[in-house]
Amino acid sequence: MSSRNFSISTVATATDQPDRQAALHALRNGIDEADRALLESIAARTQPEPADSLAATFAREFRGLFPSCPQKKAEEAARHLVAEMQTLFPWSLCRASIAALINGFSHRAQVRQHKNQTRDAVREQEMSERWCSSSTALAMDPQKTDRLLQTIIETSVRMQEIQVPPAAAP
Repeated sequence: MSSRNFSISTVATATDQPDRQAALHALRNGIDEADRALLESIAARTQPEPADSLAATFAREFRGLFPSCPQKKAEEAARHLVAEMQTLFPWSLCRASIAALINGFSHRAQVRQHKNQTRDAVREQEMSERWCSSSTALAMDPQKTDRLLQTIIETSVRMQEIQVPPAAAP
């Protein structure tokens, strides 16, 4: 099963919502679930799998989520995110973590169409608090997990901004 299949029901629910706020809420719930799965996969401290293969899989899947973005920029963003994850948590590259990243970004890729601005400080703060709480419960370093979250947020923002035509940018 493709890693993107994990999110199809939530994405379909989000895109089928007649109300933009309901769609945004559904996407954000999907992001939160994927983020929780990512932290759990990292906390499991499984044997790392071949990094090159998993990084290539992530880059390919990530690029597919942002078809209106230049391929090179999407691949650079994917490589940067994987490198940061490996720097913070050297054991973190496994099928489960890559699937969770793809799942989260499948939702993040659609968020921009349901809101008027790229950044949402309140949402980012809520996510940071949730990550801190989860990382503590999983016996992970909250500073490292927050740094990973910030990298994910910055990657998401950059990709959303690239997707938005310059005239439509806030």
